[in-house]
Amino acid sequence: MSWDNESVIKLIDAYKRKELLWDPKQKNYFNKLLKKDAWDELEVELQRPLEQIKKKMDYLLAALRREKQKITKTKTTGQGSDEVYRSSWFAYPHMLFLLDRNKPRDRINTVSIALTY
Repeated sequence: MSWDNESVIKLIDAYKRKELLWDPKQKNYFNKLLKKDAWDELEVELQRPLEQIKKKMDYLLAALRREKQKITKTKTTGQGSDEVYRSSWFAYPHMLFLLDRNKPRDRINTVSIALTY
């Protein structure tokens, strides 16, 4: 069974709803049993074999990394905004939620707190 654009977007939307699978800030992100349950739910929802779903998500995540790298490479000093690469990949706007998943959380600066006492 092949993946047309509509079914890929459906997969991305279903994956987005399962934050446990992609968001390391989630409390149970490292819980393998809950992750397995989430993948199983995707399998039922999308009516495709689990291995096919995981393989497609791996491909999509790799493609997103390539698109992100292209954008980063064109954002150099002296470049005009019209010279920055803009992705034309159909899935890119649907996967934007994944771009900042690895940004560190805001932390309390303990040095400034210690200085106030």
